[in-house]
Amino acid sequence: NIRLEVTDSNGCKSEAVHSFRTNGFTGVNTSTKSQWQIYTNPGSDIVNIMAPENGILKVYSAEGKLIKTLSIVEGMNKADVSDLSAGYYLLQCGSFRSTLLIE
Repeated sequence: NIRLEVTDSNGCKSEAVHSFRTNGFTGVNTSTKSQWQIYTNPGSDIVNIMAPENGILKVYSAEGKLIKTLSIVEGMNKADVSDLSAGYYLLQCGSFRSTLLIE
């Protein structure tokens, strides 16, 4: 059983007890895939991208405008960013998001 008590901003409390049944649950599976890695960041001409899966990496300006798309394969990728002006960019591929600084 799990007991949950919640108090709102007015001081009102609510309490609930929930029962859970499991069917031999013994652990949580964890992914053995590596995480995304982007370096050299800040970058200027070439940025190395280690990707855990294939996908399309979208590069957005700080204003949210789609600047370019890059086809990414699982493993090491070298991305030519020499055409990007100095500034901050948002990188997005599926649920992955990161920032990139171009000097």
